[in-house]
Amino acid sequence: MKIRCLALVALLLTGIHFEARAALDPQASDKLKNRPVRDFQAETLDGKKFSFASVRGKPVMFNFFTSWCPVCSYATDDLIKLAPELKSQGFQLYGILADAVETPDTVAEATKTLAANPLPYPVLLMKASMKKIFSYEGFPATYFVDKDGRFSTTLLGHAPIDQVRLVASLTTGGALTEPTSDVHHWPWEKNAFGAFFPTEWKAWHPLFVHFPIALLILEAILVAMLFRKKEQNLILFSNWVLALATLSLIPVLFSGFHDSGFNLGPGSQVLNGIKDRFTNFWRLESTVSLHFLLALALLAITGARLLWRTLAGDQAFQGRQKFGFAALTVLGLWVLFAAGQVGGGISHS
Repeated sequence: MKIRCLALVALLLTGIHFEARAALDPQASDKLKNRPVRDFQAETLDGKKFSFASVRGKPVMFNFFTSWCPVCSYATDDLIKLAPELKSQGFQLYGILADAVETPDTVAEATKTLAANPLPYPVLLMKASMKKIFSYEGFPATYFVDKDGRFSTTLLGHAPIDQVRLVASLTTGGALTEPTSDVHHWPWEKNAFGAFFPTEWKAWHPLFVHFPIALLILEAILVAMLFRKKEQNLILFSNWVLALATLSLIPVLFSGFHDSGFNLGPGSQVLNGIKDRFTNFWRLESTVSLHFLLALALLAITGARLLWRTLAGDQAFQGRQKFGFAALTVLGLWVLFAAGQVGGGISHS
């Protein structure tokens, strides 16, 4: 078990040299505003030719996305809802599959998925030359072009649906209007006591992760104390803390799978999330996949240490074993730090 655990960590650490790509932070940018769009050519997923010259004189929206980015799926879902409204304003809508540049090995599977579940607008394959034309920074990103062929405001990341609607209206010369859809408010924004009662699922995962963090840090302190002086009461207490830490990782994984499965089609969100995470298990250019891999490594290390303590008993803190156990504890804390850091970046984006 120890060998398998260390092998997993070794694979993890050797794989981290891949560039981890996170979804862009939501923001509106006017960096390209009023700049003419250079003509470019591309192909749709079904092999049809596209030229920007063919849509000059009409407002156009281009949405860059990847097939493996969960945030992109949220943005795409909003655009699916807005498509009829945007088309009624005369917009030509195009998705641009960035897999062709970011991860060419996923294009075939993405094409197959989009063929089975087509979007209500054409999807173009991204070309490297588009990076310069669009001053491409990442995904998801929605570019608006007015009827004169000039860039309007660009929305980076997953923008609120009302912001997409507003920029679209301004691109076609519409007036500044108030949002028409409901804006999400947390219960505690109306009453501070709302924080003491359960709310929707997406607030649970960040809550659950605090328990294993606190328990594993406490257990590491106890291990450090036992490393210096072995006391039976401390051994028993640290055993219980380690067991609780291991159990506390279960709701963390469950709620994480639930969040990952959001908006991935019919059926159980948890099962959809499990399928999505294991399908993209080694897709380390996605920070969500990297976070999941680190979480599994932490679970493996914590479980291995609990099994070690169960089988070895007090001998885990004697002779050479105590050095090995202490080293594995430190490694677990290192992975915990990495998982927390990546997860915090996702949550605060």
